[in-house]
Amino acid sequence: MQIKKPTIYAIQALREYQSTQDILTTPDIARRLDISIAYATKVNRALVEGGFVEAIRGSMGGHRLAKDLRKIPIAELIGQIDGGLLDEEPGETKDMLDIRRKLRDTLAERGWGKPVASLL
Repeated sequence: MQIKKPTIYAIQALREYQSTQDILTTPDIARRLDISIAYATKVNRALVEGGFVEAIRGSMGGHRLAKDLRKIPIAELIGQIDGGLLDEEPGETKDMLDIRRKLRDTLAERGWGKPVASLL
């Protein structure tokens, strides 16, 4: 399985959110990760949709960490950012579900079940 750039940037962004109690704006994240604001927006949107960070509205708004990174499995983050590669899909045969579950178990055994915090 190839880990894609959006996942790497998401992990880096989570590290930035964890490093401060401040609310960080998308331009803050873009600057800290040396990526475009458009790309930072994409990363933040995925992190918000996954519930990893929360969006704060208003003139002093931005984003801040919403979950304890010690409680988020690496596989959950990868699934959210890379599109749920291991999620079960409607209409899958029993054999397909068994393979998907075995793959998920194998990844968990190899550390994908470790918390995101272990990467930071």
